[in-house]
Amino acid sequence: MNKSDYVLILFYRLMNGERIKKNLFMKEFEVGRRSFDRYIQTVRLMLSDVYAPNEVCYDTKNNEYYLSGLTQGKLHGIKILTPILLVLESGALSAKDTAEILTELFSAIPMNERTILQRTVQRLTSAYEFKVSDSILKVIWDLNLIIDRGTKIFLIYENENRKLEREKILPEKISCSDGEWILQGMTDSGLTKNFLIKNICKIENV
Repeated sequence: MNKSDYVLILFYRLMNGERIKKNLFMKEFEVGRRSFDRYIQTVRLMLSDVYAPNEVCYDTKNNEYYLSGLTQGKLHGIKILTPILLVLESGALSAKDTAEILTELFSAIPMNERTILQRTVQRLTSAYEFKVSDSILKVIWDLNLIIDRGTKIFLIYENENRKLEREKILPEKISCSDGEWILQGMTDSGLTKNFLIKNICKIENV
């Protein structure tokens, strides 16, 4: 990476309310003290040039740089374990999608806690058996939008014999029971029926 890359990383983290410890940043990106000082000065000049209301400040007590007018995020390693465990427990995501979400969650916590949290999550997921190969998150999202609109749909799904069926329903609600996500809908005959979301292959408009 060149100077511009480091400056952008610093700027992005500061703008997100992160407090930057000089030694940790230098260690993470293998840069020297003088280089770090130049990056900080560049960020200061950038903010000054655009008349930004924020400025780079230095906390002498904690040896941290931060932007004035911003508050550091409240999320910390132990707190962010809750949404991580919920993501795993939901069983709604594939390994690939889980990894992408974990990356986003990691970026929301202070830099000095990321390595510890990453090691913790690696231990949690090393023996974890993902329930789905393809994420059902998009299906759940789409179904919620349909429920909000109150419209009927054609549902193509696998039945208990693993054969495809097509049924017209009015989706009513989504629930989770024993680790399985379930769609409840009303058929044209007025019967309430449950469908395993993992077995839904396609949704079509009526």
